[in-house]
Amino acid sequence: MPFLSLLFLAGCSPGDDHETTTGVADLALETNIDLEAVLGRFYQDQDRILTFEEDLVLEAYVVSSDEAGNFYKE
Repeated sequence: MPFLSLLFLAGCSPGDDHETTTGVADLALETNIDLEAVLGRFYQDQDRILTFEEDLVLEAYVVSSDEAGNFYKE
């Protein structure tokens, strides 16, 4: 059984390069729109499809509960 585990772990890495990456992603984005502004755009004309032509960054917290049942793939 240990041999099988070793074989599986060795097969997960593409190629022989096992070095640690040195690049650091810059994820420091500043929000430039809030939820009220997005909803305001939606409520201006509900009969058309809402599209965004500019780059927008929205920060929000999603809170959910499965108290009423499972919502997987809903």
